[in-house]
Amino acid sequence: MDAKTTGNTLAEFSQNVHPCCVVCSSENEKGLCLQFNATSKGGVEARFRCSDVLQGYPGMAHGGIVTAILDGAMCNCLFACGRAAVTAEMKTRFRHSLALGKEAKVTAETTKVSRRVFKLKSKIIQDGKIIANAEATYYDEKPK
Repeated sequence: MDAKTTGNTLAEFSQNVHPCCVVCSSENEKGLCLQFNATSKGGVEARFRCSDVLQGYPGMAHGGIVTAILDGAMCNCLFACGRAAVTAEMKTRFRHSLALGKEAKVTAETTKVSRRVFKLKSKIIQDGKIIANAEATYYDEKPK
């Protein structure tokens, strides 16, 4: 699939399969409203800023928000491939705090695909540093 086709699949899945997601839906006005774009390498990326309402410790995004962003990126990576699956297992490594109000980028890519199980990885970068990264396994409950 080329990047344009992948982008169309991503937009379609985001609207049809994940209509009110707290991470990526523009319909969820209390959500993060991240807009994912397909990359030429078959992954996805989104740029974002976390507002003060997402604070954990002063000046830092809550770790649960960081994890949700990483998970959302991997899920959108599956959407870009025309697949929908649920998170079965996820391991997150926090390296630095995610500063509130500053731009960051999240990326995700698929590392392994089998019939109903998918392995992915994602990372958040801010100020040139990897803030957090994750690896996850997703399971397709409704095979094609």
